[in-house]
Amino acid sequence: ELTRSLADFQKTAVRQAVQMIRDQGGAFVADVVGLGKSYIGAAVLKHFVRTQGVRPLIICPKPLEEMWQGYHDEFDLNAKILPMSLLRSTDPNGARSILDNKAYKDRDFVLIDESHNFRHHSSQRYEVLADFMSRGLKKVCLLTATPRNRSITDVYNQIKLFHLDDITQLPIDPPNLKTYFRLIEKGQKRLQDLLVHLLIRRTRRHILRWYGFADDTGQPLK
Repeated sequence: ELTRSLADFQKTAVRQAVQMIRDQGGAFVADVVGLGKSYIGAAVLKHFVRTQGVRPLIICPKPLEEMWQGYHDEFDLNAKILPMSLLRSTDPNGARSILDNKAYKDRDFVLIDESHNFRHHSSQRYEVLADFMSRGLKKVCLLTATPRNRSITDVYNQIKLFHLDDITQLPIDPPNLKTYFRLIEKGQKRLQDLLVHLLIRRTRRHILRWYGFADDTGQPLK
């Protein structure tokens, strides 16, 4: 039912994201606003639930919690949903205790909606989530229309949520994320040469050019 509800360009993104996550452990779905990233993310989750029996954790802003609960109930995503506001606390141990709860600690696939909220590695919610991610291998799907806000470090910090080591098997030279990003800052390497392996991003112009309208009825994009 979920697959049938997707437009062709969304199905393409699902296939690409699934392959990236299989190959690299994580992927960005970074289509511009209005192209249905949440539907794509839900379909990616459902794929891994059906094929690998994963136990997803969905982290999202509080205003999106009801939407994700609806997806969970409609498509049987086998997920737990956690508003990211709960990862902030005046007591750092209190924030960490959320993810120590047995309801979350066995989750092995993490979807983060609006992942740009984790672009600063020094924020409390980033530190809490990074600690959780370091406890065993987890697949990751990041949804955001703005993976980069002001600095390429924004992208680096989000990648580090699933790519814990700087030494990498990604086909980049040198094969070290921290070093590669420093070379990007110096203008000696291109960010696109790295992100082609981790990120899906289409504009409305791209979708209209290559896919036309959302379906055969001629309805506009969602």
